[in-house]
Amino acid sequence: MYRVCIADDELYVRKSITQRIEKSKLPLLVVGTAENGEKGWELFNKEKPDIFLVDIKMPMQDGLGMIEKIKKEYRNVKTKFIVISGYDDFEYMQKAIQVGVVDYIRKPFESEQFIRVLEKICSQLEEEEIEESKKMTKGRMIFWRDFYKVMKHKEVSGTFLLLYQKDMLSQANVWKLEKIYPDSDWKYICFHSTNQILLLYSDRPGTPVFASHKSDALMDIARYAVLYSGRESLDQILQCLEQNLDRRFYPGTPFLIKADTIPEKHKTVWDLHELEAALKNTRENQYQVLIRKIVGELEADNENFIYYTEFFHVFNAVIASIYTSYGLNLPDDISRSFSPMALADFNRSEDLLKSVNASAEALVTKVRELTGRSEIVDNVIRYIKNHYKEDINLNVLANEFFLSPAYLSRKFSQTTGVSIMSYLEDYRINVATDLLKGSERSISEIADQVGYYDANYFTKIFKKVKGITPKEFRKMSKSC
Repeated sequence: MYRVCIADDELYVRKSITQRIEKSKLPLLVVGTAENGEKGWELFNKEKPDIFLVDIKMPMQDGLGMIEKIKKEYRNVKTKFIVISGYDDFEYMQKAIQVGVVDYIRKPFESEQFIRVLEKICSQLEEEEIEESKKMTKGRMIFWRDFYKVMKHKEVSGTFLLLYQKDMLSQANVWKLEKIYPDSDWKYICFHSTNQILLLYSDRPGTPVFASHKSDALMDIARYAVLYSGRESLDQILQCLEQNLDRRFYPGTPFLIKADTIPEKHKTVWDLHELEAALKNTRENQYQVLIRKIVGELEADNENFIYYTEFFHVFNAVIASIYTSYGLNLPDDISRSFSPMALADFNRSEDLLKSVNASAEALVTKVRELTGRSEIVDNVIRYIKNHYKEDINLNVLANEFFLSPAYLSRKFSQTTGVSIMSYLEDYRINVATDLLKGSERSISEIADQVGYYDANYFTKIFKKVKGITPKEFRKMSKSC
């Protein structure tokens, strides 16, 4: 999602823009609004948005002055600034171009024009992200190839930190590492050709690594970590680490495993698709049998705890995937059991079996609750009826019921036959028809009463639902 901020001195404009963005299907999230240039400056410092919609003429400080101030303070700022104005002022437009504004929207603006501008900006941001990722990946891979080629057999003095990653998202983890160790003595951050091993290197022996807050952050990235300080070749270091792995069930200390040291049979023996299907379909006997079978195979090779940890993490990935597919967040107790350090509590294979069975049972119970009733949909409908006057959208409803937007949308549609937003629109417009018939309030007042802050947008939705405008409906109802 791209983060959006809005600076405009008119409240209804800020609300209207927010509403239009939320109703669009673009990957945009409004993270803050401001009513003048000074507040806009503060908002930018706090949020650093990807897109900033700025009114040209605002009190305290005008929009272009605010943008100019941001550009001077943050010389490499990548935020896309879009100016909004009710004036067609050539001098303002010239200055807007000079300060690097990427687009201009004139008030009053139509939704289609507004969305087209945002679509263009989203495409630009996506292209820039792809290009930046390509450059960073290419640069780091070239470095690793050259660095390893030179240092492979050459002795190196310094400190090495090798991380065996939880997943294959090397680039994302590199960025995380750069935040953990900003402006430090670590000279290089690079990744192994398998994309499974990250290396940090410092030419100063004894470089600080495991301050408490840093070790916690590292555990978020790596399953295992090895710190080595001395004078060896990289090949010798890797060989030493592999040969001296503690063969107990849990080593108690960080460690590194190269992916190609895992025997082929253990890469293929665990076909977890059957287990995943059993869990999703809540077939209790079947998933318990499958888990016992896998743990039994592990016991046959209990000389090496590596396979236990590999199964533990793969199983957890399956569990997490199923929770996500149902739009659920991992419960705290299960999330804690997924921590790499949780293995420290397992002294026997029975402990592992007990843990994975408990996670499986908790998941199956939750899945049965969700698939066996439509209480979620009933609660959403009740919420809409009680809060239709408020600024409601799919994300608001999903957060209210601790579900993912995708799952809630799918569940609601499957149960009612209409989308959440269609239901909300219909309900609001039905309330509006009663107000149009039973009161003399203006169209703008009625729009505000049913949750639309833009009267023009309200009229558009009303006509979509009823086939006529609110004004026409009121006229017809009076003649009946």
